[in-house]
Amino acid sequence: MSNILVVVLVVCLVFLIPVLLPPTKKKRKRYGIKRAQLRKQTKQANIQYSNNVLFTVLKIINSSYDPLPAVIEYLRKIEPFVFEEFLLTCFQRQGYKIVRGTRYTGDGGIDGKVYIDGRLYLIQAKRYSGGIKLAHLQEFGAVIKKNKCAGGYFIHTGKTGASCREFLATHPYVFLISGQTLIEFVKLSA
Repeated sequence: MSNILVVVLVVCLVFLIPVLLPPTKKKRKRYGIKRAQLRKQTKQANIQYSNNVLFTVLKIINSSYDPLPAVIEYLRKIEPFVFEEFLLTCFQRQGYKIVRGTRYTGDGGIDGKVYIDGRLYLIQAKRYSGGIKLAHLQEFGAVIKKNKCAGGYFIHTGKTGASCREFLATHPYVFLISGQTLIEFVKLSA
């Protein structure tokens, strides 16, 4: 009896494993699924989920005397790509024209773009649990200059140390949104 059970389990695994694994390049080709289609579907799902995140964050803000710790804790738990889409959704709901990136990785340090008063600003999103890295700010500043933009928004959930504040003081085109400023930014999206 136990031998039959083992055989049944092995047969089930043989048929279930290919179904549960993501499609290989060969299968994607056979079924006509292109990588670009998968990327687009994932992006659309993240945009939809970002609306749920906005609703949840606004609910936390409206139901708490001091919402900052709860909002930051919640935002640190969501997927990084959803965090990017959430921020772009906030800009969009505030009436700004946004440009969403076509990919999440290999984006050259640009998580999105926003037009404010006809001028182009870049967006960089970071879900930090500790202090932000000065190198990330410096790289973002260089990307802004390279793309000849009016400025950029570095938006994060971490802490801003003294060296980062010094950098920001000497680079006025890099705008920081974090902490209580992030709460106020989200409130404008209601």
